Parts: sequence; structure tokens; C-alpha cells
Amino acid sequence: MEKTTFKSLYNDKKENDLFLQDINILDNDERFKNLSSDSKFLYGLLLQKTSLSKRYDRRDDQNRLYTVYPLGEVMLDLNCSKQTALRAMKELKDMGLVKTVKQEESNKPDMIYLVNFCS
Repeated sequence: MEKTTFKSLYNDKKENDLFLQDINILDNDERFKNLSSDSKFLYGLLLQKTSLSKRYDRRDDQNRLYTVYPLGEVMLDLNCSKQTALRAMKELKDMGLVKTVKQEESNKPDMIYLVNFCS
């Protein structure tokens, strides 16, 4: 499966508002038909967290919105095992829907960037 390259979400783009409101778009887009239900649900949770990031102006030095979501929280929210949570996140990464960046302090969770696949 070929990974598609999408643009990051930026705090100053109004088009993000519509994108952040509609997770159902994953179900209607042929590119994402093979995503598992766990991955789609995780993506919805990440959309919610990114919406909060926008509200609280959580962005990096390039003005990109990001969120953090520790693995333990993912496991609780999905009510799943560590393996399932890791697999769901890997699916999203492999599909190009999220990008992660390790924070400098090793004990902090990765910064997670959603991409705008609508534009």
C-alpha cells in the first residue's frame, strides 16, 4: 500500500474548522476503506484532542497544531490492549493520516500531528 502525503493542520487556516468537525469523512473516502474500526475511532479521538489544541493554541514553532496522547490513555479510551492501541496508531501513521515527533525529554509522549487529507 502506497503512503499518501498530506498537509499538516495549521492553527490559522479556517478550512480546518470543517475538517475537524467531521470524522465520518473517513467512512466515505475510498482511500481509507481498509482502516480498522479501532483506527477510525482513534482518529476521531485525535480529532477531538486536536480541536482542544486549537482552542488552547497548542502549536509548534511552524504554527502546526499538535496534540499529545499517551499510550495508556489510548488504551483506556479504546478499552483495548497495548498491542491493539499500537496497531491502531501504526495504521494511521502508515496511511499518512498522522505524524508523530518524539519530544526532547524522553519521558514525555510523542507530539501527534493530524494531517488535512481534504485539501
